[in-house]
Amino acid sequence: MLHQVMIKAAGLGTRMQPFSHQIPKVFLPFFGVPVIQWVLEGLLDASVSSFVINVHHHASWMQSELKKLTSTLNCNIRISDESSQLLGSAGGIRQAAIQGPFFIANADVLTQVDWKKLAHCHARLRKLHGVSLTLAIHPGKIRSFYTEILFDPKEELILGLDAVREGRPFYTGVGILEPEACAYIPEHGVSDFVTSILKPAILQKKAGCYFSEENWYDFGSVQTWRDAHFQWMKNFEHGFSWGKRWDLRMQAQFRHAPGIWSDREGDFSKQWKAPCYWGLGVNPPQFLGPEAILYGEGEIRNYLSGIGHCGIWKDLGCD
Repeated sequence: MLHQVMIKAAGLGTRMQPFSHQIPKVFLPFFGVPVIQWVLEGLLDASVSSFVINVHHHASWMQSELKKLTSTLNCNIRISDESSQLLGSAGGIRQAAIQGPFFIANADVLTQVDWKKLAHCHARLRKLHGVSLTLAIHPGKIRSFYTEILFDPKEELILGLDAVREGRPFYTGVGILEPEACAYIPEHGVSDFVTSILKPAILQKKAGCYFSEENWYDFGSVQTWRDAHFQWMKNFEHGFSWGKRWDLRMQAQFRHAPGIWSDREGDFSKQWKAPCYWGLGVNPPQFLGPEAILYGEGEIRNYLSGIGHCGIWKDLGCD
């Protein structure tokens, strides 16, 4: 089992605007807690103990908040500072300079991947094929568009990348890299993961795939950030277990009616419509939902089909 991970958190978060103007997207809340904290806690539960996190947008603020998380979670976090230049998804890995094989994870993705099974799969494929990396691939049976991953299910090797399609196998943002997987990253400047890491491994037939059908949540856009709340509430109400830390957090929330949640007690279900959630405020909204998430103070207005945080509200269409 590996004990170190590179967490990619330095993106500008353009698809999370206007909220990412205030704070980095990975510190936006999910049931009241920063998304990146959920990611860290999931890895801690899998016995990962050493983290390297890159920073760029709001870099000083992020470093201060990550220092607090180091104390809160009692873990080791090393900062890779990209405040002067955003180095890209491969350049950031190069600068992090992690020794030995390591996990990679995107801080704007929350997954219930079994990290130990991923590590065992990588070890087996490394012995069998000499793979330099293994990526967790989702079968893609969801209503979202991602780059399709082409693979050989028998050999468990990635064969290539296809067009962006709905409901096709895609890369979850989670994987394992060996040092040699980073050999083609340019020594300087900006470089991306697909060009400098994944494609060379595919050409050498050294790109392994681990099939992960676990629940997967994308926080890369305002729409997916909002919708992840609804998916999580629905699954939790149907008895899914998310792991010790995550279960305890959800048990501390309050379910007022099916699909109607908040972070405190109260009779909110009469004028709120499912699905909806409110937290991190003092005054609850009078009307909320359907399909609304609100963090912060409520006003005398209808919060319908959107998401709000600290005074910013973004209208979104109903599904």
